[in-house]
Amino acid sequence: MQYLFVKYSHQIFVTITILLFNIRFFMLWRHPEKPLAGIWKAMPHLNDTMLLFTGLWAVGRHLESHAAFERHHVAVYRLVADEDYPFFAV
Repeated sequence: MQYLFVKYSHQIFVTITILLFNIRFFMLWRHPEKPLAGIWKAMPHLNDTMLLFTGLWAVGRHLESHAAFERHHVAVYRLVADEDYPFFAV
């Protein structure tokens, strides 16, 4: 459940990045002589920082789930290859 929250948060931050890029472009295209307000300059940096954090968190959760799967897989293989069950021997 936590992985889905992180995944969707990351996707939302990607969408916000694209929207902010387009908004800033059209604001500067429409009025090139007028400088952008401070929030329009700071918001992309804040959003991209959150995008980076959620991306790293998602990768960490993904690798964590694969490590748990590998441990389970090795345990099942040892159980199946046990000498008590010769008909399962590999």
